[in-house]
Amino acid sequence: EILSGLVGSEMCIRDRQDMTPRSPRIVRRLATACLSLYDRAAAARTWHLPSRCRICQHWPQRTLCDRCVQAFGEAFARCRTCAQRLPDTGDAAAVQDWCVDCLRVPSPLDFALACRDYAYPWSGLAARLKFADDLGLARSLGRMMTATPGLRAQLADADWVVPLPLSDQRQRERGYNQAEALARAMLAHAPRLLRPRMNTGLLRRVLHTDPQHARSRDDRLARLRDAYRVPPHAAALVDGRHILLVDDVMTTGATLAAATRALRLAGAAQVGALVLARALTADDEAQAPQDAGTRDNAGPCSISSSSTPKSRPTRAT
Repeated sequence: EILSGLVGSEMCIRDRQDMTPRSPRIVRRLATACLSLYDRAAAARTWHLPSRCRICQHWPQRTLCDRCVQAFGEAFARCRTCAQRLPDTGDAAAVQDWCVDCLRVPSPLDFALACRDYAYPWSGLAARLKFADDLGLARSLGRMMTATPGLRAQLADADWVVPLPLSDQRQRERGYNQAEALARAMLAHAPRLLRPRMNTGLLRRVLHTDPQHARSRDDRLARLRDAYRVPPHAAALVDGRHILLVDDVMTTGATLAAATRALRLAGAAQVGALVLARALTADDEAQAPQDAGTRDNAGPCSISSSSTPKSRPTRAT
């Protein structure tokens, strides 16, 4: 905050040269030095001021320290098209590529990647980012998302990264789009050679709905069916392209399915998704380890189920 204030003061001084006689020389010099340091840090993207880890509360650390990211990052095999946990059979050769639900009703997504489960501590951090205006978390969470297994290959293949848009009313209420903040942070930390362009104008949410967290998947699918649309001027940019959608939380997959449907109607050749957290099923929640009183579940990180995928189920249109 001090640096921001000094940088702001120097910006004003740069814009108003007539302020020089009234500006203390020491303030000008300090502001100039801070601005130079700030610019170098922004260019390097590796420098950060000491902070307190939001999970273990240790100081000085990153906003999310490496120890906590690793401690709550246990790997699980996941379904290729909905990112749901796959059951652990104990036999690596018997691991399936798709969950029972996607075998029964194939997902419209070509692939889905989830960085963590929606469990402690990631559920609380995702809620703070989304509902508590805590945009400072986006940079650390986006940095963590770049390590999602399988993401590098999808970034190299993607033509566009599209954060899932909010409705105009929700955007005005919240003031920002948490999916866009995560996407920008993720791309900022991704390898430069693998970094596709982000485009927030390829998809619009044209239908405003009430919060969907208490509704069933079928109800969500029905309510969100026509919630998204590709603007006419963007259709040429979508046609034949590979699109990577980014969102914060995937619960039933209905929202991503609706967005995918709109992109496919505009001619997208491939649509996949990357989410910060994937909601657990009731069985997974019951089996996940619990820490009495304060913790829910340790959040695992997704891994690819197999290097050679088995026959993919036919996708529902």
